[in-house]
Amino acid sequence: MARSGASVIGARKFLVAYNVNLNTLDKRLANRVALDVREKGRMRRDEAGEPVLGADGKPLYDPGILRSVKASAGRSPSTAAPDLAQPHRPRRHAAARRVRHCDERARERGLRATGSELVGLVPKAALIAAGRHYVARMGRSTGIPESALIHVAIRTLGLGEVKPFDPAARIIEYRIAAPAALAR
Repeated sequence: MARSGASVIGARKFLVAYNVNLNTLDKRLANRVALDVREKGRMRRDEAGEPVLGADGKPLYDPGILRSVKASAGRSPSTAAPDLAQPHRPRRHAAARRVRHCDERARERGLRATGSELVGLVPKAALIAAGRHYVARMGRSTGIPESALIHVAIRTLGLGEVKPFDPAARIIEYRIAAPAALAR
């Protein structure tokens, strides 16, 4: 019997998966915040609550705030959180913007963002960009050491609120460098 197969390899920009924690256990409220911020937005509905359809018969959406962001509501044992994913673009201050917009939308519903967490690893440039953003907003010079910028980002984004955030274990470049340093 003849057999055949195929292998497919694809590439895309690095994706940062990120949760913004809210002070609620109500997944529906977290989902409303997620719908506000994700690029696709929320489905447009008529007065009766029925989806508004376009000429092609597909539902129309009112766009959300953050370009290239996909979001849905998740729930951990301690909080409900919009789960956000966005291609990595450190120059855009992605993490800082995500937290700010989620917090603004949460406050409109009587909630607030209580911290955030990264899922998996993160590029060092993303935390440095967030650190520079926050230091500049504080009116301070951004010409401080890399480690200080990363510390500011971790503290201001609330990355250690759910569980400790260890840069050596969570930043890609530090994880890659660690085995090389141990081999010496």
